[in-house]
Amino acid sequence: MGWSCTRDAGVTHDAMIAICRESTGSSNEWAQRDGRFFFETGDEQADGSIVGEVYRMTSTGRARFVRNFKISPDGRIAEGGYLERCAAARVGKGEKISEREIERKGGAA
Repeated sequence: MGWSCTRDAGVTHDAMIAICRESTGSSNEWAQRDGRFFFETGDEQADGSIVGEVYRMTSTGRARFVRNFKISPDGRIAEGGYLERCAAARVGKGEKISEREIERKGGAA
């Protein structure tokens, strides 16, 4: 059985994966100035959106929950941080946000 989402949400999700591959070679891990992070995609959503969780790798090799993310059915970011906003900007579904802007707003990753 497969997992499904809308085309637009899938395009933004694919952009997240591409950014991760460029950053670390992994399909769901990326590096920022303040550490290494990874995301896990959640269960299928009836409306075609994509939800998931972001974790930060600790110095001991463990993962610490940072936040949730949501890609709306139209491919825009309903909830998210740096990676998701960069992905949305890459596919024309939002404006790119800088790491410094995330830091100013008090949100990690």
